Amino acid sequence: MNISLKSKHALVGGSSKGLGNAVAKQLALSGAKVTLVARSNDLLENTISELNKLTDCNHEYIICDYNDHEEYTKIMGDYLENNTIDIRAHPSLVKLDSYLANLKGVRNASENLQGVSVLTPLVINERLSNDLNCKIYLKREDLQQVRSFKIRGAFNKIRSIDSDYLKNKTLVCASAGNHAQGFAYSCNKLKISGKIYMPVTTPKQKIERVKIFGGEYVEIILIGDNFDDAQYEAQKQNTDKDLFVHAFDDVNVIEGQGTIGLEILDQVDKHFDYLKKIY
Repeated sequence: MNISLKSKHALVGGSSKGLGNAVAKQLALSGAKVTLVARSNDLLENTISELNKLTDCNHEYIICDYNDHEEYTKIMGDYLENNTIDIRAHPSLVKLDSYLANLKGVRNASENLQGVSVLTPLVINERLSNDLNCKIYLKREDLQQVRSFKIRGAFNKIRSIDSDYLKNKTLVCASAGNHAQGFAYSCNKLKISGKIYMPVTTPKQKIERVKIFGGEYVEIILIGDNFDDAQYEAQKQNTDKDLFVHAFDDVNVIEGQGTIGLEILDQVDKHFDYLKKIY
């Protein structure tokens, strides 16, 4: 979004996660005050807290069950009576290309990743090709230094953040392994402090790899039984000096991962029928 929405008040309906977050963030970065409406307090406080850190505006949220007509009418009626709303946005009604990853961003990510990610080979797998009677190519992202494509998104996200803003900041992420390794490598490479929340069930081998990649720049916190638990704690513990780097729900991360597609298009000289992501 390239226009200024300074002094505007935006009411964003939908979920506290996913596209609702993306819409709210872009409106906030464009200068608008954001009020986010959702059915539950599921990380809503963390979402608004993050928006307040990114901008000088005091954003807020409303918990309101859309399925309870009486409750919805009363809560929203009272709010609208006492507040002037300039923009009403629901994720499903917003032009998506204003808020989501795009080709220009992927090309910028490719430049950011020069000297960090490697151009991995695209090789034909003879056994699978013979078994399925077609040509199957594998993009060997396991040959990246961190053994997965996650280095692309993590590094592009961190590299895209203004260096002055990062002064005296600690980056935070949650991951069960692969994002953590890319995040740790990026923190070490860019000499930025980071905290990594990982489930207690994470294999010891992955934890050790994260330590190696992050060196003195990262702190590992083992908490929760799964990724969702670790992410919840990571966002809950956020302070004004922290900045959360999501494993996948972030435009810069998506554009970083999208550089794989650019490489594939350069490496394939024939039409391909199907593209499948394999972890």
